[in-house]
Formats: sequence, structure tokens, C-alpha cells
Amino acid sequence: MKSDLNTLSPTNILSKYADDIDIVPQYCDIDLATDFDNIQRWATDNKMIINRSKTKEIVFRRPCPLRFNFVPSVDGVALVDHVKSLGVILQQSLSYDLHVTELLKQCSQRIDLLRLLRNQGLSPDQLNTVFVGLIVSRLLYALPAWGVLVSAAQVGRIDAFLKRAHKWGFCKDVVTLTPNELLTKSGSSLFHKMQSPVHCLNSLLPPKRKTDYKLRNRQCSYTLPQCNYNAFKHSFVNWCLFTL
Repeated sequence: MKSDLNTLSPTNILSKYADDIDIVPQYCDIDLATDFDNIQRWATDNKMIINRSKTKEIVFRRPCPLRFNFVPSVDGVALVDHVKSLGVILQQSLSYDLHVTELLKQCSQRIDLLRLLRNQGLSPDQLNTVFVGLIVSRLLYALPAWGVLVSAAQVGRIDAFLKRAHKWGFCKDVVTLTPNELLTKSGSSLFHKMQSPVHCLNSLLPPKRKTDYKLRNRQCSYTLPQCNYNAFKHSFVNWCLFTL
């Protein structure tokens, strides 16, 4: 059944997942508060209640304060500097330091479980299987979304953890985040899938190049966008276009 919940402005993005809703305002003449009131009216009409205690507002901004335009917040909604969306911690500065810290904390707790299993007599092959299921799978979750924007220091923290896990005998091979390891493999797989016209992310791809003359073969058949900021160039789609 198709939902009739939509934003007032066609340029604003409404992301719906189960009982969660995210509003991403774009450049338009309708502010966030007006669109939020529209959602509240829809909820009232459909006999639903919006949990204000779980409703958060976050403003992503550039590092330079001179280029940051302060906007009025929505009444009754907490304005925060970070928020967790579908298991990924997003910070207003577009840094993923908090997410990497939480990720490594969870993986360290799972290492304790692996240590207990090893003491119970699990073989190295069995430990490696459990390591892939508990640790590698956690690192791969939403990796294309945040892995392309992590700093070198954050990558170093993750790789150091993985090297220690190999040293302790929990995995047979040294696994790293970059280069040419988890991030490249997962990013390549998703980029290949989203090139299908029926994929939900296909609309994020730029148009393909069209020329009336023959050029030498190039791996990238899409029009490369102009990137004025590092954060934009290192977003997932552009990272794929320029790197893969």
C-alpha cells in the first residue's frame, strides 16, 4: 500500500522506514517547521502520535562559521549535534568519529565473546567463521555510506583493531578497511548494483556521457560532476566515479 504522507515542498526529501521518518529540507520557500506541522496534521488525521521525546533536529554545517547560516529550530524539538539514523551516527560536522568509536566499542565486546569461545576449544577455522559473522559483518553494515568519509586517523583505528584481532588468532588473514579491502569491495558491489535502472539508488547517478565523436575507452561512462568541496567529492557516488 502506498503511503499518502508527503512533504509540502516537492524539493524536500522525506525518508520513511517502518515507524521512522526523516525530513531533509532543500532550497525552497517552505521551512522545516511548516513541513513538520504538515506531518503532525497527517499523524493526527491517521490516529497516530508523534513521539516528541524521540524527535530530533540536526543542522549539518560547514566547518567555517562564516559560511554557516543559522536557521530557527522547530518548537518543541531538541536541536542536537549528532543523531543515530538506522544504526549510523551522523554528526553536524559530517565527521564520523563518534560512529567509529561506537563501532569499535561494539567490536571489542564481541572480541570478548570470541575469547570465551576459544577457551571452550573452538578451532582456528571455527573462530574465523565466527569472526566474519560477528566482526566483519558489523564493519560492513552501511560501510559505503560512512566509510568513504572517514579520516585517515579513523581508518588507522579500525585497521589497528583488525590487526590485533589477527595477532590474537581470531581470524586467519589480516583484514583492513582500506585500501583494496572491505571498503573497496563493498563499494564496488553496491555501485555495480545501483547502475541497474530498477535499483532504488539509480537516480543518484549522473547522466551518461554522450558525444558525436569517438573517444578512447574509459572505465567511467558517466559525466563527472564538478566538486568544489572535499565532502561532496568523497560522497559515495562521486567516490565511486573518481576512484573505482
